[in-house]
Amino acid sequence: MKTILITLAIFISTLCSIAQPYLVTFYLDMNDVTFGFTTPEINGSFNDWCGGCAQLEDDNGDNIWQITLLLDEGSYQYKFAYDQWTGQESIDPTSICSVTEAGNTYRLINVTSDVILQPICWQSCYACGTITPVHNVIFQLDMNAVTQQFNQPEISGSFNNWCDGCLPMEDTNLDGIWSKTLELEEGFYEFKYTRDNGSIAEPLLANNGCSITSDGNTRRLLGVIASQMLAPVCWGSCVHCTNIPPTFNVTFKVDMNNVSEPFTQPQLSGTFNNWCNGCQPMTDIDQDGIWETTRAIQSGVHRYKYTYDSWAGEENLEAGSSCTVTNIGETTRYIYVNGETILQPVCWGECTACGDLPIPHAVTFSLNMNGVTHPFTTPEVNGTFNNWCGGCNPMLDPDGDNVWEVTISIPEGAQLYRFATDNFGWQENFPQGSSCTVTNENSTNRVLNVTNDMALPVACWSSCELCEVGVNEVTKDLTMSVYPNPASDQLTIEFNQLLPNGTTLSIIDLSGKVILNRLISNAPRSVIDTSELSDGLYFVQVISNKKSSTQRFVVRN
Repeated sequence: MKTILITLAIFISTLCSIAQPYLVTFYLDMNDVTFGFTTPEINGSFNDWCGGCAQLEDDNGDNIWQITLLLDEGSYQYKFAYDQWTGQESIDPTSICSVTEAGNTYRLINVTSDVILQPICWQSCYACGTITPVHNVIFQLDMNAVTQQFNQPEISGSFNNWCDGCLPMEDTNLDGIWSKTLELEEGFYEFKYTRDNGSIAEPLLANNGCSITSDGNTRRLLGVIASQMLAPVCWGSCVHCTNIPPTFNVTFKVDMNNVSEPFTQPQLSGTFNNWCNGCQPMTDIDQDGIWETTRAIQSGVHRYKYTYDSWAGEENLEAGSSCTVTNIGETTRYIYVNGETILQPVCWGECTACGDLPIPHAVTFSLNMNGVTHPFTTPEVNGTFNNWCGGCNPMLDPDGDNVWEVTISIPEGAQLYRFATDNFGWQENFPQGSSCTVTNENSTNRVLNVTNDMALPVACWSSCELCEVGVNEVTKDLTMSVYPNPASDQLTIEFNQLLPNGTTLSIIDLSGKVILNRLISNAPRSVIDTSELSDGLYFVQVISNKKSSTQRFVVRN
């Protein structure tokens, strides 16, 4: 008796494990077909794409054909054909009822119950005579985390034949989130965001949740079945931006005393406000002819110029001058923002104050060549300040630690430069958009704002990251810690040893300006007052007997 019960239980369990079959009725409307055919058929994964084994019938002669199949629960691919694969549907891969695998596009059905499908037109998702529904889709792109220069993002996708720049986006409220509304038919689409006429496309990772990879290309995937507003996503990401670069107040000043053309009000236009038409007006409160405006700008390199009366007039800047860059034939000013900044007044269309000659300042460059494997003899500094002379400003390494230095007298203002070796025998190479660079006529170089005598932090070859002094044998035994970080009122620097007489401690901002320089000796720590420092990123550098250490810290008051 026990054996019979066990056998019965196994039999019942087996019955329960068999997939549930359902009756599925397909209808195909052939009234819009202009070619000749005899009998339509349905071929799919449920009948091994047999070709002619599942023919449709038209009992009432209305040219709407039908067939009922018994299908197990599950998902199936299929398509209609006729006369044993003599002809078959060509289905739009973007359509809402299709799926594409290995370059082949099929219809898709998910069987969960008995169902009678509505009649559909040959190679369509809808009934014959039905216009494919169109829906409004609002795309939103958050560019706040992008530190490279750009003018305008755009959308490129299967819905516009991947054209470059034909669907530009807008940021009307200047919050860094760009948008574009498109009318799209129901269906599936691939797309990605680009910028500046497709010159740069966002880098998307495969299998990141919002993308699809085909033919080696990874793109975003969009399904349109109703009007929708897409959530803002970060450039190159499936989610909203989280690591947004800090913003700093920058005050711009332009001297209009030498302008002979009539004007009402100067304005500031640049990459930071999408070159807007009069949205950043300047004021001259004391009526001295020097107009100014202050704007919060994200850290990084930006291009700009002065205009007046909603672009009725604009500066005519000389290409190649020290304060300008030329990009796609357009010459503009540029600025490297890394902290609160008040720019000195400049004459309209000039790099200096009206009637003044540029003020020279002593600038010390330092370059760490440790780890560089390319053979060289002498590094050098070349830039706009020495006409890219090649070898006329060689660097020195008197203590043999492979950290090279040179001090150059450079006029006040914005400058471009790069390190090279042996009279331009070899030079740095930066990818366009690197955070410490600007691209001028297809040449990407470092940026420097000269405002006073300054010693720049030690640089690494072909890198925007400052070299952490202390990683080489010469400096390995001098270490320090800084706290609290971020700092508000004060910063404590604690050393791993008592430092001898002659030890120097410097606080340096991101532009290389030395904010503080003091001597310390025989002390395990030093306390710095940071209450007067502007919010931003700084470096503390300690140099003692050819040994040094550098640490980063942030000020938030």
